[in-house]
Amino acid sequence: FKPNPMWEITPSLFTKSVFATTQVDINTMVKWNKTLFAGLSYRLTDAAIAMVGVEHKFNRQLSAKLGYSYDITTSKLRTVGSGSHELMFGFCYKIVPDGGSTSHMNVRFL
Repeated sequence: FKPNPMWEITPSLFTKSVFATTQVDINTMVKWNKTLFAGLSYRLTDAAIAMVGVEHKFNRQLSAKLGYSYDITTSKLRTVGSGSHELMFGFCYKIVPDGGSTSHMNVRFL
């Protein structure tokens, strides 16, 4: 969803299950100018999460992200700890085909 070319809003829903228990995360991420991002997330009956970060594209093939999030515990575990901090670093290297031959030989058809 892009209300303005400078802004991108990405909502998401993530469900994890091992059939004995199930967790559901409801997320919204906002990105400005394809560089800065911030988001909120809520894990049902467990935590509320706030996150911020920056993304940099070095060229067409290489980009990196650096981010921080804080989880505020909303379950019974909040009596033991109030939340947790997380740092994230990620990079993406896009593999671009060299444009070589796309035909392949098979010994069955010689």
